[in-house]
Amino acid sequence: MVEYLLDQGSTLWNKLERHFPNNHLRQEMLSDYRHILEAIATNDVVGARRTMRDHLKRLRYFLDIS
Repeated sequence: MVEYLLDQGSTLWNKLERHFPNNHLRQEMLSDYRHILEAIATNDVVGARRTMRDHLKRLRYFLDIS
């Protein structure tokens, strides 16, 4: 599902590239999204919250230093 939403030709992918020009960081964000969706799909509420919280911390850190 993440791959579909973030297909490299999609508008969403283009926005992600603009916000995260660093390919390594962009891949980290994609990994975060995959883990969040996997946790939701398996009804892992605790895991989804933890993964989302970790994702937001990493995002906040990136935005503070950029």
